[in-house]
Parts: sequence; structure tokens; C-alpha cells
Amino acid sequence: MDKSTDELMKILRSKPDADNFLKENENELIHYSLPELLQQYLTSKNLKKSDVIRDSYLDRTYAYQIFDGKHKPSRDKLLCLAFGLHLTVDETQRLLNTAQVSRLYPRIKRDILIITCLEKKIKIIACNDMLETNGEPILQ
Repeated sequence: MDKSTDELMKILRSKPDADNFLKENENELIHYSLPELLQQYLTSKNLKKSDVIRDSYLDRTYAYQIFDGKHKPSRDKLLCLAFGLHLTVDETQRLLNTAQVSRLYPRIKRDILIITCLEKKIKIIACNDMLETNGEPILQ
């Protein structure tokens, strides 16, 4: 994946139909499942599921089911996992895209606070404190 999302959108708009776009940009498409991406993150960051789940503050059984692909998690559950996995903002956006939920958007107050916490590598508990202080729903 070398092209930005904006570049892909411009290319898509310039094509007469989706078939041409798909053929020419096959290597830019997402070809993995959420459990596969989660496993990639575990491996690349040398983390254990149990540690990630502990750091995400998700219910243990439910979190394991997300890793196994037995549950389609909500956006907030994915964001909790992002904190547990110590993801960057870009990695978190990729996680959200793969799960087909909305990305973090820097025009929404809650998302701005979450982005800031991810950027500064703040733990989820401190992020929830910041969210609550600013009148926003916590991650849970």
C-alpha cells in the first residue's frame, strides 16, 4: 500500500467504472481480516494477547473472541484494543478501516482527545480521565 487514501479517491473518480480501478489498484486494497491484522500487530510489537487485553481494560473473554473473529467489535472496543496494543494514530486508523468502522476524525472533539492520547502514548485510564473531564463519553 503505497498510495494515500486521497490519491486513491482521485484515481477512482477519474475512472469510468470500478472494474478498471480494481484491476489497476489491486495491491492497494485491504486483503486481510481483523483477526489477521490484530495478529500482525501482536507479532510486530512482540506483545502477548493477555497483556494487550489487560492494558485495554476489555472483558477478557470478549476480547479473546475479538482476536478469534467470533465478535464484530464496536468502534470503542477497537479503540480500547488500540490502546492495549500501543498503536500509533496511523495504525489505529488502519485497525478501524479493517473493521469497517469510522476513522478518528480531527473535527470531532472526542476524536481529537483520543488522537492526542494515542500520539502522546497515554494509557487508556488517563485518556478516559481526559474524556470525562471534557464532558465526552469514556472508552469502554
